[in-house]
Amino acid sequence: MSSQETSSLLAWINSYEDVLDGNSVTEITQLSDGLVLSRILNKVLVVMSQRVSSNEKCSDPEAFPAPQKKETDSTFTTKLQSLTRLQASLTCLLPNLPPLNLSVIASTAAENEVVQLVKHALIAAVKGAGGPSVVQGIGQLGEDVGAGLMLAITPVMTRLDEPTVDNSDYYALLSTHTALTHDKKSIETAYKQLLDDMRSLRAEHDDTIAELAGLRDEAVDHQPSPISSRAEESLRNELVRVKDELQRSEDSLAESEATSERHTLTIRDLHRKMDDLSAKAAETSTLRDQLEENKHAAAQLQKTENVIEKYKQKLEESASLRRQFKSLEDQNARLVDVNASLEANAKQLNATKSLADNYKTQFVDLENRHAQRMKEHQHLSHELTQLRLSHSALEEEKLRASEHVYLLEEKLKEMEADKTHADTHEILSKQTQHSHEKNSDDLELALSDTSTTDLKLQVRRLVKELESVRSDKGTDPDRALVLENVLADTQKMKERYEADWMSELTEKLDLQRKMDEIRRGMDEGSGDGPEVVTALRQRLNESTDQLDRIKSSFAELQSVHNGVTEELTRAKSDMTLVSKDQIDILNSLRQSVDEDKLEMGKENDSLKETVRRMEQHEKETLEKMNRMLMERVDEGSLGAHNRGMTESDKDYMSSLMGDLHKPHSRETELSERVNKAESQVHALTLAMDDMKKRHLKRRQEMFLNHSKVASMMDDEPASDRPPQKHSWLGMQRANLDGSLSP
Repeated sequence: MSSQETSSLLAWINSYEDVLDGNSVTEITQLSDGLVLSRILNKVLVVMSQRVSSNEKCSDPEAFPAPQKKETDSTFTTKLQSLTRLQASLTCLLPNLPPLNLSVIASTAAENEVVQLVKHALIAAVKGAGGPSVVQGIGQLGEDVGAGLMLAITPVMTRLDEPTVDNSDYYALLSTHTALTHDKKSIETAYKQLLDDMRSLRAEHDDTIAELAGLRDEAVDHQPSPISSRAEESLRNELVRVKDELQRSEDSLAESEATSERHTLTIRDLHRKMDDLSAKAAETSTLRDQLEENKHAAAQLQKTENVIEKYKQKLEESASLRRQFKSLEDQNARLVDVNASLEANAKQLNATKSLADNYKTQFVDLENRHAQRMKEHQHLSHELTQLRLSHSALEEEKLRASEHVYLLEEKLKEMEADKTHADTHEILSKQTQHSHEKNSDDLELALSDTSTTDLKLQVRRLVKELESVRSDKGTDPDRALVLENVLADTQKMKERYEADWMSELTEKLDLQRKMDEIRRGMDEGSGDGPEVVTALRQRLNESTDQLDRIKSSFAELQSVHNGVTEELTRAKSDMTLVSKDQIDILNSLRQSVDEDKLEMGKENDSLKETVRRMEQHEKETLEKMNRMLMERVDEGSLGAHNRGMTESDKDYMSSLMGDLHKPHSRETELSERVNKAESQVHALTLAMDDMKKRHLKRRQEMFLNHSKVASMMDDEPASDRPPQKHSWLGMQRANLDGSLSP
């Protein structure tokens, strides 16, 4: 035992001067009776009795009563009882305290055991209700004393952290066994003393009998001689005295024999009790060993449960990894389907690219020509409308003029100036002929600007191209099909344009006929007078001015329409270029997706192989764990072999844990690779979404441009609007644009 610990403990005991009454403790063995420690704890732990009484395991509600100030009883039994009460109280307060050999402390005052008892008392004082004051008092003793006390109680404090074990029965049996052992020793001592007394009494009895026999012999020898009465009386008195003494010796001997018999019976009872207590003590020791073994087995089982919990966590993590792997496989399958659809779209786009280019070229040409024809048609429609208005106005003027002519005829009958009438008739005839020639020239000029010739030339050119294509139809069947479709559409457009042209020509001829009729009417009514001619000429000039104004406004609208058409054509060409750029980008994306798909397929195969190996390794590990647990359970049934794991078991467990950590690191690496692949797929998805958004934005811009053009066309007169597109080419173009859009 360290001298520093002993000196520190003595310094702490001597710090309670009011408890020691000025008598300092110089030797640690002076505390073997436990009275000083009980007084110190009674002072420090003020509420200790309440805590002890509230604990059901404590048998004595007053754990540390204040001992009375009287002369110390140094007998073994008193010391043992005091120490037993002190130890039981400390055990109630601190259940994990290690047991002490109280009989050794009470009998021999062993220094090591006394030091351990003082350590237990110090720990109880520190952990009790008055702990802060105790710690403060220790701090006032100095750093050396505090360090020594801390060094002394550290091993016991570590022992207190272990699970609680109830040792009250053991201490009760131990105290009873110690008391009975002491009683046995005291009774054996008394028995030996009684045996000695009985031997001495027997020796005296034998001596008395021998003396009595000698006296009788002397009496026989002296019988013949006369004996005086005084001598005889003295002899008789001596004989009575010897008889009385013999009777007393016999009584004493009987009493001693009875006492010896009683002590013999008591010794037998004590021997029997000793045998019973020895069996109980042996059984208690066996039970304590079994308790220690069970504690050790419980600790091992707890460790095994912790290992099993860790394995369960590993299994759950592996299950989550398998679920993630399954989701990655599903995602990979979806990506493969998307890739296949993209490849199909790419093949379809490549197959229809030439067809789309030919269609676009033909569309642009046909739309330009159609726009030109629509301009001509609108121009002619406008002129026809103006002519109809002029015709209605002229009809009204004709009616008024006919009435006026009727009135003038009445006047002309009275006139006799034939020469003036002839000159007037000649002038009107010349003017009418000039106007007729002018209108005929305008009509011929309008009819000369027809599209029949252009359409015929285009039909011939297309027929030649069709024949040339049919000659090498086996080389490019798509182009022949395109040209046939274009030729059929052109024939239909030609027929429609010819029908429109014939209807317009018929209307113009009808209008010309009506104009001729009007002119003939004017010629017939030319003799009505100069007032009619003047009015008609003024009306014709006004109609001509109105026609010029309408033509100028139509020219302005035509220029605006041409600008809008050019802007629309440029937008379509830009869209064509954008579509080509998007197709190139899609091709590059498909190539990158194909490469990523190959890499992900390889990684998928490696992941499947790794998962298979991990499942096999996990299965083998579980089988090993089950075998090991069954072996441990079998060893636990043997008793003494389950006190701890052997070195081979520890090595096997360490190797097993190492093997378990290897798949975990591999799983971590594979998880990182899977996350990287997911990030790449996410980046590609974002890029495709961005392209779709940009394409949709451009389509919206084109739609806005179309809306602007439509609104500008709506601002024109109803007769200037182009007819809606219901042709087969227009629908095919709309379908092709829809298929090209993502």
